[in-house]
This record gives sequence, C-alpha cells and structure tokens, in this order.
Amino acid sequence: TKNRVSEIIQVCYRMDSSRTCSREFDAIEKASVELECPKRTVVVWNGGAVPVHPDGIEIVRYSDWAQ
Repeated sequence: TKNRVSEIIQVCYRMDSSRTCSREFDAIEKASVELECPKRTVVVWNGGAVPVHPDGIEIVRYSDWAQ
C-alpha cells in the first residue's frame, strides 16, 4: 500500500511582500504536483493582511490554525 500525503502545509512568518508570496506559493505548488496532493495550506504567523493567492491554496493565520 502506498502512503499518500493528505495535505501540504507551508509555514511562513510574514507574507507582506510580493517576493515572499511568490516564493511560498511556488514552493507549495511544486510540492503539490510532486506529491500529487491537491490540499494546500499556508500558515502565516504574522497577523497582517492575507494576500491574494492562487485558487486552491488556503491561507490561515497561526492563531486560528493552532486552535
């Protein structure tokens, strides 16, 4: 039986620059394809504005995710 990845979680302290957003979204997209896992979540520590993000990626503040 092959083990399947059920969710990819990327963690980032801040996502307030376009450069950081591109890096984080590119990394989670690449992992999603490689691991054949459509469920993708980015957990952000800093509670600033949630950036515009690609469809299918959930952005969650750490304080909400940890509850």
